[in-house]
Amino acid sequence: MNAKDPLSHAARDTRDTFLAAQAHVDSAAIAPLPNSRKVYIEGSRPDIRVPMR
Repeated sequence: MNAKDPLSHAARDTRDTFLAAQAHVDSAAIAPLPNSRKVYIEGSRPDIRVPMR
């Protein structure tokens, strides 16, 4: 343990696991945007399509 990294590796892993277990995605974050539609633009090759709004 040093001054730059006060948490041990095990403590960080435990904290990250705890936070991940309580994480959730708000339904508003994944709902469609009003007056918006997803389009696919061809990338640098014809078989690559990039999604955007």
